[in-house]
Amino acid sequence: MPANTPFDPEDYPDCRTAEQRAAERVHVERQVRSLLKMATDNDEQRAVFARLDRRRRPNKNRVQLEAVRREERTDLIAAEGSIVARNADMDDRMLDRLHAEFGVHNPQGEHSVVRLDVRRDHHTPPSITDIVRRMCSAGVDVAVNYVIPLAGYIKGAGGPEPSAGVRPFPEVGISGPIVTVLDTGISAEHRSDGYLAMPVAAEDVDKLDEFPPDGLLDAGAGHGSFVSGIIQQVAPNADVRIHKVVDSDGITTDIAVAQGLRDAAAAGAQIINMSLGTETVDDTAPLALLEAVRDLRESGVVLVCAAGNNAGDEPVWPAALADRFDNVVAVAALGADGEPAPWSSRGSWVTCSTIGEGVVSTYVIGTEDGVLIDDPDPDTYGPDSWACWTGTSFATPQITGALVRLMTEDPQLTTPLDALRELQKRAGDSTPDGYGFAVRILPGT
Repeated sequence: MPANTPFDPEDYPDCRTAEQRAAERVHVERQVRSLLKMATDNDEQRAVFARLDRRRRPNKNRVQLEAVRREERTDLIAAEGSIVARNADMDDRMLDRLHAEFGVHNPQGEHSVVRLDVRRDHHTPPSITDIVRRMCSAGVDVAVNYVIPLAGYIKGAGGPEPSAGVRPFPEVGISGPIVTVLDTGISAEHRSDGYLAMPVAAEDVDKLDEFPPDGLLDAGAGHGSFVSGIIQQVAPNADVRIHKVVDSDGITTDIAVAQGLRDAAAAGAQIINMSLGTETVDDTAPLALLEAVRDLRESGVVLVCAAGNNAGDEPVWPAALADRFDNVVAVAALGADGEPAPWSSRGSWVTCSTIGEGVVSTYVIGTEDGVLIDDPDPDTYGPDSWACWTGTSFATPQITGALVRLMTEDPQLTTPLDALRELQKRAGDSTPDGYGFAVRILPGT
């Protein structure tokens, strides 16, 4: 059954002509093929990993990558030489033992988890997963410090494409709940169209071109700007705050996202948008994320999370925590026609879904790295640019925006969870198997 529309369809018209939509659909079909290939082809994922790894090696002060091999499933990524443990378990005696037996050192952490580094010259196996396995067998409860990439290994082949679907920004005042976007930050561009005009601290600016600084856009560049623009399209009056937890290559870690959650909640966020996620080796939640979400569950903060682009029902974290905590909303994707997208992750843990195929939003100034994103005809974007992109990353902020809009329109909806229940009510019986309740908000391509 096609998804229902929770708002007046005239509120979000498609601003493109039929010819423009047809031209952009060609690129969207390539994006879809790329997502499906990345979800199932380990050789493809390993090639992307190798390109990212080579680029990042010279920058030693940034997260370095380590492949986590899995039998019969695609690989994952870990932070090289880094593990996570519960702080309560790490007294001086345990730290001394781990240092002596495994070369563990440099404990860092203020909350319920601590990050530990592992020296590779200390008679340890080369694989971080082997190190964790040995520690757990020795009775020490530790976990891999997973790298959490933007869903689908960032951009996929071809990346976003320029779009004619420009949506005017209305003259509105800021109101409603505080929304924090945990992402790559937004660019320093001062757009003339009214979008992305929120104040941004220097540390939350998307640098766009760090790996290396070569005049070309990095692997994750512009992701946060695109996501934030979607929220503003759905709810132009949204009080959007930007918190950078992902670098411009689209890379972050379990520890970094968990800290970002705590920081955003402490700063007053009522809704946190996370268009990122990872699977894990044993299908259990990354330790730092689990502890952060558990610690925040009584705060009233709602976490709206991308379900992932993995074309199956394997849990993707933090979205899959929706199965355990009612303040986590897992968002899967529908195709442009409103039907379930085959490239989207899905499962009993998914809360809802909306269109994630060929979504149009605000982008950044720069030229794509055609080698990195496997595009023989890389695009150059100028000021006030818009692009067309595909992924659950871009379904997620539509749900975030919908919650804001509902809360600002109806004073009886005093919490984001109230708004979520209202959104589900408006969805009616549109509940495709594994995709939660389905709604259409912004048009796809």
